[in-house]
Amino acid sequence: MEGPLSVVTKPRVLNLASRKYTISLTEVKRGIDTVRSCGIRSSDGRAFTQRLPVPARAQVSYVPSAPCKWRSSCFRELGLDISELSATSTMKPTEEEEEEKNTMSLLAVSHGSFAENITCSPSEDMSEVADEEAQSILYSVVTKILELMAREIYLSYKFVSYDLTATVLPGALISIVSHIKLNCVLGSNIKSAPLWRSLFCSTTWTWLFIYVFTPANQTQSARNGGEDSTNKPSRPIPLKLVTINRAFWRLGFVCTTFVLYGMYLGSGLLSTAWVACALILNFIDASLNSLHWLIEPIVMMVGIVVINMVNISIVAPSFINYPTLIFMAAIAKALGLFGSSIQDHRDVEGDRLSGGRVTLPILLGNMPSRLVTNILLLCCWATLHASLAYLNRPFNAATSFVILVWCLLLCFRTWTLQSPSEDHKTYSLFVYLYSFVNIAYYWAV
Repeated sequence: MEGPLSVVTKPRVLNLASRKYTISLTEVKRGIDTVRSCGIRSSDGRAFTQRLPVPARAQVSYVPSAPCKWRSSCFRELGLDISELSATSTMKPTEEEEEEKNTMSLLAVSHGSFAENITCSPSEDMSEVADEEAQSILYSVVTKILELMAREIYLSYKFVSYDLTATVLPGALISIVSHIKLNCVLGSNIKSAPLWRSLFCSTTWTWLFIYVFTPANQTQSARNGGEDSTNKPSRPIPLKLVTINRAFWRLGFVCTTFVLYGMYLGSGLLSTAWVACALILNFIDASLNSLHWLIEPIVMMVGIVVINMVNISIVAPSFINYPTLIFMAAIAKALGLFGSSIQDHRDVEGDRLSGGRVTLPILLGNMPSRLVTNILLLCCWATLHASLAYLNRPFNAATSFVILVWCLLLCFRTWTLQSPSEDHKTYSLFVYLYSFVNIAYYWAV
């Protein structure tokens, strides 16, 4: 059969071992289009040459393509006489019987390569092809793993982004303060971990700490009416980044990882206690939802104890002494038990949609609950003042005064600035008070 080279999905099989063909400019361009339509890159010319049977390799040439005019030197480089070029050329398709005799080859016209004759043994040919396939599979697997890891990190950030300043920041601060206090104030009598290790372990553990809580809270919220769609619409479930069932699977995985990591850090019991508290708070029976205003502060108090004690033990387990326990208990009672209700004022509308959850503003009403919150903030200062006075360190009186001014500012904002956005700013200011008292651990104990 005679005729021009046609564009097909698969490169045409030709008998190149029997004779040479005069290739026209039109067919060269058409062949390049054929190769491109098959998804063959210009850098693949060598690989395709090595796939050819040895008798056919000497007949194969590669012609460079370019959008500009074709030069005669390109054809002379291929051993073709420019005067013999015609609009068509005679090409005899290979029969199926000849394919079985291994005398056929693939006509591959590739962009960016001049004529070259490459010979290698069939074993080398097969080994190089196998290596290329193995590298391609490895690259694909590594790419998929990296994409999965990047997506999970992004999802974890979306789950915990609202709570990083309330957990990761104060946890990292008390870890740094403990390390500085241990090495600069007490000397090297107590063995401690390097600062970089302490900070890394503190950050990763505290990240998992809040990651245990947020999927449980957000899945329960989505099942009970979609509170987050009103209060926090940028979370992953309202954004449809993850389904409720997938969030449950992540919750189980994160809880297991968190406990195992806590055991590695020597705080497995405290880590397990926090998992239990998070599950109790978020998956309690509907009959106990009316006590949410009381259960939540208790859980937050336990959470503050766990964060502070674990982060101190990461630096040096033997650093936990009686004065430290006194101050950490005061922080947990003041900020967890007396101060946690301040966040409920910003989430009233969403809490009404949560399926029976009763917070302090819903239980008492707007103004009475704000009055109670201010009284609790003064109790927060009184608790911290009592512990600072008991420890009787040089700067404790000044620290107590700063905390008093801070709490009075919170009371003023809670009473006068009554809107969800302003209540959120007030809560953020309260969160920074937690970070301040953790820093005060440096000189207060």
